[in-house]
Amino acid sequence: MTELNSNGNKRGMSPNSRKNLELGHKPNIRTSKDFSITRIIKEMLDEPADFLGANGKTWRQVIALKILDEARKGNATLIKELLDRLEGKVQDKVEISGKIGRNLEDYSTEELLAIIEGGARATKA
Repeated sequence: MTELNSNGNKRGMSPNSRKNLELGHKPNIRTSKDFSITRIIKEMLDEPADFLGANGKTWRQVIALKILDEARKGNATLIKELLDRLEGKVQDKVEISGKIGRNLEDYSTEELLAIIEGGARATKA
């Protein structure tokens, strides 16, 4: 059952209410950062890896070596991922074809933007 205050309602009964905080009660606050797996992993990456054969390397170094070893063995997916991250992802090519009725030079900027955005058909100026 929900606790009620002296006036018979729930106002001020939150664990985060000013009254409860003034009384020294701890606030009921949880942030997504507290439970972020990514944050925890990032913190652990520079710690020494604690398994046999790590030879004093950090987790970051062990993971990097494993990635490079798999790429050396010919893992195409991993090679592609490495190249995308090191060299930058290859841009997708977009090709436009078809006839729109006039030379592009005859269109205003606004008309060309309307065509690109799928808006109304441009008319001759």
